[in-house]
Amino acid sequence: MIRFKQLATIAVASLALAFVFVYPLFANQQDNNLHAQVDHLVSDQSGVTFQLRTPAYMLSQAGALQSAGLNSKISQEGAPELPYYTAVIAIPAGVTTQITVSEGEVLWQEEAYVRPVGRPLAITDPQNSTAEFPMYTAVDDIQMHYEPNSAIYTADALFPAAAYDVSPVQYARDVRFIEIKLYPLRYNPVTKQLRHTSLFEVEVQFNGEPMGHTRPLPAVNNSSAQNIAQVALNGEFVTAWQGLSATPFDTTAEVKLPVGQTVYKIAVTEDGIYTVTYAELAAAGLTGSHPLTTIEMMSNGQTVTPQIIDQNSNSLFDTGDEIRFYGWAYDGSRFEKFYVTDNIFWLWFNGTASPIGSQTAVASGTIITATTASLNFDTDRVFINPNIAGTEAWALMDNDPDYFMWYRTYPSAFEGTSFDY
Repeated sequence: MIRFKQLATIAVASLALAFVFVYPLFANQQDNNLHAQVDHLVSDQSGVTFQLRTPAYMLSQAGALQSAGLNSKISQEGAPELPYYTAVIAIPAGVTTQITVSEGEVLWQEEAYVRPVGRPLAITDPQNSTAEFPMYTAVDDIQMHYEPNSAIYTADALFPAAAYDVSPVQYARDVRFIEIKLYPLRYNPVTKQLRHTSLFEVEVQFNGEPMGHTRPLPAVNNSSAQNIAQVALNGEFVTAWQGLSATPFDTTAEVKLPVGQTVYKIAVTEDGIYTVTYAELAAAGLTGSHPLTTIEMMSNGQTVTPQIIDQNSNSLFDTGDEIRFYGWAYDGSRFEKFYVTDNIFWLWFNGTASPIGSQTAVASGTIITATTASLNFDTDRVFINPNIAGTEAWALMDNDPDYFMWYRTYPSAFEGTSFDY
């Protein structure tokens, strides 16, 4: 369906970032010498220098490794469950970073066993099938299953492979920062050796001139900067270093609307190829002939490329000519579709054309009229509504709301296991 009529004139969401670090796994309040600590040596406009001291750790017979003061822990399922330290460094705009990490004394423990990161025995786990959907009332009630990742636990190499890791530059709204992960404890599962670095010395240098002119984002509350300032080693500089590049990231050409020109509004309700003839436009008020190079179309601020059918090949849009374009139905949320039924395309004759240059040559042979496709139908097991308000709020969701049917299986226990639906 297509409708058109003549018109005379066409007249940063903020993101909050919350940092959640793992609390120390072990704390000895009686002896601070056993507690990992960070000595913040230098913090200024040129960089940051600090030391991480990890004097001690605890390894239980079950393979649980703990080191007080390390704020993070490896969470990759099946990998050695090793604690480590994450340092957050705020950086100014316009500089590059040079990072130097030096290790102090290295100690080795032989015949060590570090257990892998476990997973809870969850619903429909074949290894815990006493109840299809068990309800845990406390963290201590959760049963854990520790299964090593074979690729890691059969490799004769330290894990992690490097003593430290540096993230790319990250953004919390208009605050830049990097994360430096230091691994004082690394494990070789084959030789059962645990490598312990008791001291790291880290130097972060800012190279280049900081950008003098930035565009701070407006903020009702400055929670993003406050969160980074609380965890960054140089958090005192966060406020001064806030701001995006003075040049907007979006450098695309400004959309030029046909203000003050005669335009034609074309309403489309279905996807498909549409044809607008000269006679139809003349009935809507179009007069005279128009150079093909001035025909322009737009939808939602984006260029639409039409195909011009010039029947008499005179490079003018006149009697007998046609304009073809691909139109599509309005694609919005359910809530918007309550009020918007048409997708709008704009057409005018005093613009800059971007037509399809030529038709693709038709290949020889028999036209295929049928094809084969595979359809998979999954049996519904459990319905989980992701919305607290229930189905009444589906209209507020983007497009058609998703719902999921869950049935957990695990590769280690899947072989030889059958399920009846």
